[in-house]
Amino acid sequence: MKEVIILHHGDGWELCPFDAETWVCNRAYRKSDRVDKLFLMHKQVRENDIPLFDWQEINNEAEKRGFSVLALHDVPIKRAMKYPYAAITKGFKTNYFTSSGCYMIAYAIFQGYEKIRLYGVSFFEGVSDIEDDFYERCGVEYWIGRASGCGVIVEIEPHSNLLQTRTGKPYAEDG
Repeated sequence: MKEVIILHHGDGWELCPFDAETWVCNRAYRKSDRVDKLFLMHKQVRENDIPLFDWQEINNEAEKRGFSVLALHDVPIKRAMKYPYAAITKGFKTNYFTSSGCYMIAYAIFQGYEKIRLYGVSFFEGVSDIEDDFYERCGVEYWIGRASGCGVIVEIEPHSNLLQTRTGKPYAEDG
């Protein structure tokens, strides 16, 4: 079975067994035992043209550890490939991407993975802006639904709040 682990930096990332192909985003390669693909979806500079990432560090790590980089924008990375945005948005008939996790799940479906395991993909942890987390979570849950609808098995580690209601019970279920 073609399977992939999508690893983010939220609660539960430390539970990742690294026993399958592993994809990370942004700086998560720094704390990951295994990285097969690094996703860089952000516009790559901050205000005042300050780079968001240390390109030399990423180049060195990619060479040393053998991982490839998939980027939405042009990046100065030797092992970088362009994310197939046009093909994916055309194929799925949507451009609903609210976070790097959305791009990663969509890519896994697009590439024919049969199983996606999510570790450290959780929101509302006080790590960033609550409103941003809400929209990012909605997008990830949408793509989990798309994956499931395509017959992909999606496993979510138990610390994640993905696909969870506020009370832990279905709406209108009596206590």
